[in-house]
Parts: sequence; C-alpha cells; structure tokens
Amino acid sequence: MKIVKIISSKDKKSYKVLQQTHDNHVIETGYFDLGERIICISSQIGCPMECVFCATTTPVDSVNPMLHFIRDLTSQEIYQQVKNVLDNKISKTNKSKPILLSYMGMGEPFLNYDNVVKSIEEISSEYKNVSQATIATSGIFPEKIKRLAKEKFNVKVKIQLSLHAPNERLRKKIMPKA
Repeated sequence: MKIVKIISSKDKKSYKVLQQTHDNHVIETGYFDLGERIICISSQIGCPMECVFCATTTPVDSVNPMLHFIRDLTSQEIYQQVKNVLDNKISKTNKSKPILLSYMGMGEPFLNYDNVVKSIEEISSEYKNVSQATIATSGIFPEKIKRLAKEKFNVKVKIQLSLHAPNERLRKKIMPKA
C-alpha cells in the first residue's frame, strides 16, 4: 500500500490521505491533529451497505456503475494504511500525543470483523501511544458486538452505533441494508 495523494485543510490539522492497494484500488484514510492524533481507518474498498448519505456509496467502478463494494481489506492492509500515515511527515511533529484509532472510514467494520480485530492488536502492539480504538457500525450484527465485548485488547475499544434516524422506518429508508 502506498500514499498517492494527501489533501490538507487550510489549518493543517486535518488530512485526507489517499492510498493505493496492491491491486490498484484507492482507499481513504483520515488524519486529524487535535488534542490527540485521530486516524480514521477504512476497513473495506467501497461499502456494500449503500447508505444514502455516505460518499462511499458512490460507485467504485466506472465500467460497472452498480458496483459499490470491491473487497475487504486484510489486517495487514489496515495496519499498513495506519503505518503510512504515522510514518508520514504530517504526523511527525506531535509524536507524544495519544493516538485514537477510528474505524469510521470506508466500509462497515463488522463485515470485516476478524481483520479489524487483528489490526487493532497489530497497530496497538507496534504503536505504544495508541490509547483507544472506536469502531463505528450500522448495527447489522448484534452478535458481533457481543463477541467484541469478550475480546481481550491492550487498549480500550469502544463501539459507535450509527442510528441516523428517530425510527426504524426512516432508518431503513436512508440505511437500506442496516
């Protein structure tokens, strides 16, 4: 995996890092230099959930406009996207700040559960100032949420449940596969 483009905010505190996989697909990784360093991690190339408000719903293949999802990222690819960001000059200035891993990039992390869990273990073992990991989910697998609660990590892991509506009827309209 290699960085192909970095787009920064005017204040140089937020970055969109475009990275290319070995099979030439591009994923996004966010980096935010705030009170802590936050890395917004992708877990898939595209997303099969088709939420109407999400840019990841945009087709990923111009030849096949119905294709919204290519594949899961491996744990090594997830690890590598974080390593690329942390080894890049954008994150070199504040090495003492804690790192928060945020699995809120491209994809539904619970559809790639094993690789996400393994990547948390790999990243937090390598980078000792990782203080927390947050996994965002549309809540499609309650049994995986229960399974995650039983996992043993060396960092605090939280779940963020994306509801996006006050009732199930509206939620199904804007998040059809959730």
